[in-house]
Amino acid sequence: MAITSGFHNSINGDRKYGADFFALFFGTLIANGVFPNPSTGLQVTANSNMTTSAKAGKGWINGYFIVNDGDYVLKHDNADGLLKRIDRVVMKLNHVKREIEVLIKKGTFASSPVAPTLQRDTDAYELALADVLINNGTTQITQSNITDQRLNTSLCGIVHGTVNQVDTTTLFNQYLTWYNETTTNATKQMTAWQKQTEEDFMEWFNSIQDILDENVAANLANRIATLELQSTQQTSDLKAHVDDVDRHNNYGVATGTNSLMVTLSPAPKALKAGFSVRFKNTTANTGAMTLNVNGLGVKSIKRNGNTDVLAGEMKAGGVYTVCYDGSAFILQGEGGVNLGDKIPNSRVTAGWRSQWVQSPATYGGSYRPVVDKDGNLYMINGPDNRNGYTTTLVKYSKTGTLIKQVTVGSAGSNQPSGLSISPNGNHLAFTTGGMHSTNIQLYTTDLNPVRAIPMGNGYTHAGKSVAVTDKGDVYIILRKYNSESADGNELKKYANAGYQMWVKLFDRETLVDLILLSDGNVAVASDYGGMKVHKITGTDISSNVSTMWSYLTNANATNMGNIVEMTNGDIAVSYALGTGDGRRICYVQAIMTNGTARPGSYISLGGRLGTQYMGVAIICSDGNGGLYFGFSGGSFYWGTMQNATIGSPVKFLIYGRLLAGNFDLGWCHIYTQNEYAYSDTISAITYDPLTDSVISTHSDGPYGTGTIRKWDWFVSLK
Repeated sequence: MAITSGFHNSINGDRKYGADFFALFFGTLIANGVFPNPSTGLQVTANSNMTTSAKAGKGWINGYFIVNDGDYVLKHDNADGLLKRIDRVVMKLNHVKREIEVLIKKGTFASSPVAPTLQRDTDAYELALADVLINNGTTQITQSNITDQRLNTSLCGIVHGTVNQVDTTTLFNQYLTWYNETTTNATKQMTAWQKQTEEDFMEWFNSIQDILDENVAANLANRIATLELQSTQQTSDLKAHVDDVDRHNNYGVATGTNSLMVTLSPAPKALKAGFSVRFKNTTANTGAMTLNVNGLGVKSIKRNGNTDVLAGEMKAGGVYTVCYDGSAFILQGEGGVNLGDKIPNSRVTAGWRSQWVQSPATYGGSYRPVVDKDGNLYMINGPDNRNGYTTTLVKYSKTGTLIKQVTVGSAGSNQPSGLSISPNGNHLAFTTGGMHSTNIQLYTTDLNPVRAIPMGNGYTHAGKSVAVTDKGDVYIILRKYNSESADGNELKKYANAGYQMWVKLFDRETLVDLILLSDGNVAVASDYGGMKVHKITGTDISSNVSTMWSYLTNANATNMGNIVEMTNGDIAVSYALGTGDGRRICYVQAIMTNGTARPGSYISLGGRLGTQYMGVAIICSDGNGGLYFGFSGGSFYWGTMQNATIGSPVKFLIYGRLLAGNFDLGWCHIYTQNEYAYSDTISAITYDPLTDSVISTHSDGPYGTGTIRKWDWFVSLK
């Protein structure tokens, strides 16, 4: 314990006071906070992006002051895709740095986040200017996300002295005088209005008293009597309407099997068009049916379209509604089919349906498309010598309307990869490059370029080769060219800022596909020594990169289709196996989250469709535990297909669906099938959960025109 005092005269230098003593002195006179003038002093405002600004103003902390002479911009970290956080903008008296700072204290991600606590110790003392809510998936901060804490005395407060500097007594007395005058005037005006109204009424009433003579009184009595008679008649009519149930919904129990009888109480007087009745059926029908209500006549029961009900359509114990149309009772709601019953094929129509198709470029093949959370579609076309070797990036609405189209890079042999979109829908990524060089291209979903990340000479990208995260970090699979020895293969991760985070080597294992998984890890596929799938940790730290598991699908596999994550987290893979007679049969298999094969999921697509169809399918999730597939290639055999005899190698394009579980074939649709040498070739397919549709890209015809098509499989009742 110690007593400190000052200021005292110095004798021979025995009294010296430092900045901390002056701060202590002034701190006893002036309270902490922001200065009240101007009212916007040190206010935190939004900038319609991921930054905020502290306005010009002054502040005071424990005897130290800060002056900000203009907007001071603060950059907040990007939002998380799933969780929220609250950042706190503070003034910090930093004794270590000997300065007052304005900075962001980043919050912790949570579903219900709280702001960080303030530091108030011997090293630093903080005052909160504002709390900023960072919503999950957001790309900009709005003013409604900012809570001003300057007036909160426990967190910040307004600077004031030890003596009240504003005497509010006069202001309060002025307000009280105004309030009393206003209420007194309002009361006087209300009393005057009420008095005037009473006088006007009495003047009118006195003026008509002499008019109501004996004749007028008699007329009024007659009028009242007439109204009473009308009321009596209306009451009688209403009762008759209630008693007349000819047009009312009624309920009864039907007896009989095919010839039903229903007795209603009260009984209807006659059958009229529009009369409806509900009844409980006691026995399932075995054929066409009739209905007799209260003995008013036997009438047929028909379905809409004047067709008889089917045998077994009206179940025992079921409740049905029929409406009389003047000649027959019509079954309402096409009733008769219970939930879980098999609907007869005669009542169902189904088929493959193309919703729209677009070709953004005259030439150039197409690659993997993507769809964002609003249903907008993105595709990329490769270069071709007939279009000046340009690469085209395109955005369509969910209805097929062109939103934007841009040319990527300059003319040249820049072969692109397929597209990747981040789970939050904010980032697009793909690659371009020549034979021995590759560049990662980062774009916004408005098709504005963000950054090109060069890989350097000696790298060539491999097929569908990138995956982008919510933060805009990018995974890429590469083949490193080596003229003196075998090429090497690598999985790399780059930060959104453009620097390499880590690399994982795969030596001679040729990497052919890469996907970002819902758990934040990645899966890669390779085709050296058979088709393999590896699950790799999705970390930012090089020392934490590891292979979680590897699975060899088939050591004899010759061609990889692609890999895709299913709705339950399993990974499905498609590939082809060669046969002794030169054919390539497509297989599909599912790998569980623990890296083992899912029982019953190993199927031959050729066996499902017919062994005359050769090649490898492209697959995507169907959003319901199964897969959609696109299958294009050549037919080995001569044969009769789709009622047309076709000889010698046949080109085909087939769409279809494999059901959840054991991948049973749900349906397939042969889109094209002919002897033409340049048939359609499927590049990739992607599922759109917003519209329950599929987007496929492929090259059409002899000139390789890149095309995007949106389609679905519809089922409806006839």
